[in-house]
Amino acid sequence: MRILLKNSGFAKEIAMGALYYHERFDRGGYLCGLAGVGIPLVARMIAVADTFEALTGYRFYCRPVE
Repeated sequence: MRILLKNSGFAKEIAMGALYYHERFDRGGYLCGLAGVGIPLVARMIAVADTFEALTGYRFYCRPVE
């Protein structure tokens, strides 16, 4: 995954966000076990956007929160 992102041509910050957005502020996420401000800001922003989309977007297996 890291090699794919490194060679993708995206800006370094975007690649870091894609790599670390499953990390959690309390170190409960996965991949590298980052926590708090150790998680890149762009990764935290992607995590918020992903959560919002999961709650409001339509998925074939569940309806959006109303």
